[in-house]
Amino acid sequence: MIELAIVSFLAGLGLFFVGLQTLTDYLKILTNKKVRELIIRFTKTAAQGIFLGGLLVSVTQSLSALVFTLIGMARAKAIEVKQALPIIIGGNIFAGFIIFLISFDIKVVILLVLGLSAILFTSVKSKKYTNYFGLIFGLALLFFGLFTMQTGVSPLIEMPWMQEALIGSQGKYIAVFIISALISLIIHSAMATIIIGLALTNSGLLSFQDAMMLVYGANVGSSVLTFILSAKITGKSKQVAMFQGFYNFLGALVVIPLFILETYRGIPLLGAFIQSVSANMAVQLALLFTIFNIIPGFLLLAILPFISRLLSRFWPESLEEKLAAPKFIYNNITSDSESALLLLKLEQANLLNLISATFELLRQKEGHLKMASYMEGYQSLKTTINETITEISSSGRLIFEQYETLNQSITIQSKLNALFENIVALSENYRVLSKAGHGKQFINSSIEALDIILMTLLDVVNLKENEDADLLHVMTSEAGNGIKIVRKAYLSHEKKLDADEKLNLLETMNRCERIILSMGEVGQAFVKCMDERIR
Repeated sequence: MIELAIVSFLAGLGLFFVGLQTLTDYLKILTNKKVRELIIRFTKTAAQGIFLGGLLVSVTQSLSALVFTLIGMARAKAIEVKQALPIIIGGNIFAGFIIFLISFDIKVVILLVLGLSAILFTSVKSKKYTNYFGLIFGLALLFFGLFTMQTGVSPLIEMPWMQEALIGSQGKYIAVFIISALISLIIHSAMATIIIGLALTNSGLLSFQDAMMLVYGANVGSSVLTFILSAKITGKSKQVAMFQGFYNFLGALVVIPLFILETYRGIPLLGAFIQSVSANMAVQLALLFTIFNIIPGFLLLAILPFISRLLSRFWPESLEEKLAAPKFIYNNITSDSESALLLLKLEQANLLNLISATFELLRQKEGHLKMASYMEGYQSLKTTINETITEISSSGRLIFEQYETLNQSITIQSKLNALFENIVALSENYRVLSKAGHGKQFINSSIEALDIILMTLLDVVNLKENEDADLLHVMTSEAGNGIKIVRKAYLSHEKKLDADEKLNLLETMNRCERIILSMGEVGQAFVKCMDERIR
């Protein structure tokens, strides 16, 4: 039994992480500027966010699923932390109502959606629909992972030693709290733990005071699980997870002192109020659960801006998020077409700086390990630029000359993309080549040659001097110094290598040549965008 429970938990945990990653990946693909604006519109106020959170948790019946869906959206940049926090508050507050509706079961629906979405995801040929089915499949897989963890270990609750532990803790409130937290952690459901406590209380095995501590422990246990499941998450997504994690700790910090005063000092407080409202134990526990979550919700609502700043201080933006942040593009950029085109060009220059930072990884011994973060940042910023290009072109406010400028920006973007892709590929070439002793010499020589050309390209884009543009043209031509240096480095080392090493060295040299030519094309594209005064 215990072995099966452990294996089920690990399987569910694995499915959960795969589902979260799949959900995030397809959210990134499908989340465009219009979607983000729609989310902003529906979460413009804290009240709207709370209502949306309550609606979502009522449908999903899982606060964990809601929180990690928001985490996926934050990772996909579909929602900001300040928008997600009221939704989490609403989910926590309305979760108490689920105890009243506990008979409604969506497990069959989850399995049905998972099966159908998997079939459609793997069989539909249209890329557009594949993305949507991939999103649904990821969400269903996340739910299924949670469901597998919960159902796989839930039989443990029926084991005599678990029942005896709860019964033996009667009147020992700290023990009830700890055991309840552990059960909630194991079966991944605070609400399921409370239902177990309801059954034991109705049968006379636990007192009302025991049931109160059981509710408090169940909530804290669910937060501990949130900490565990978010261990691999960083940046803004981590802020969302930590907010939920500390939410229940704040609730416990408020209600447990009230419990102590009421139990040991005889002061009628929360327990007396709940018992005065209803004699029905289910209603009492549901009301207690709701009040437990309302208290931190109202406390946090009053200081949400401060909490948001505090979260960003302790869990700052991840490297990927910093790299992906646009510096010049903003919402409603098309209100002034001329300014929009100028800002678009500046953002593309910023993208070139990101390419330069990616190139610097080639110098670092473990630089290839960081490459994924830079790739994610580049892809996100590239998507923002492409969305802006689409927005400007469809605004209907451009005159003929501005369409020409926009076309030049489109050309620049394609050249930048080719340059970045080649640099990423060169990182892998270098990684393989570095295993050969003589290969390291070629790496050092080629990096220095490429670096000089890249610095010249940055001068062309940032300083806009004709002399720099002319120098770049000479350095990046087919017979230019850059390619000559790379070929000379190749010829000086290839005789010392075996056949496989020579092949990889030749491929690396060709990659370097493509990068040099690509840098020349990027420079030419930017030069064409210079105004008459600069030209």
